[in-house]
Amino acid sequence: MFPSVIEFASFQDILNIIEIKKAKFAQAPLFQFMQDDSISALQRLGFAPCIAHFIMSFGDLNKYVFRDESSNDLVQSLINEHNALSSL
Repeated sequence: MFPSVIEFASFQDILNIIEIKKAKFAQAPLFQFMQDDSISALQRLGFAPCIAHFIMSFGDLNKYVFRDESSNDLVQSLINEHNALSSL
């Protein structure tokens, strides 16, 4: 069921929520681990070779899969615009 009263948040409320979520996210164990100087940089970055292919594949997806310059669709034009900005 839908609530009988719809509450709208102000833009400032949304910005405040984003800041709260960002602060909570910054406390994630990965970030604490990555900032721990008692662990060598080699150990902290040891996972990088394992995820490099995954990360680099996003560029290929943007370039070869998601982009469609021949489309007149509004959503596709937004995707193309984002892809153009991502490739800079």
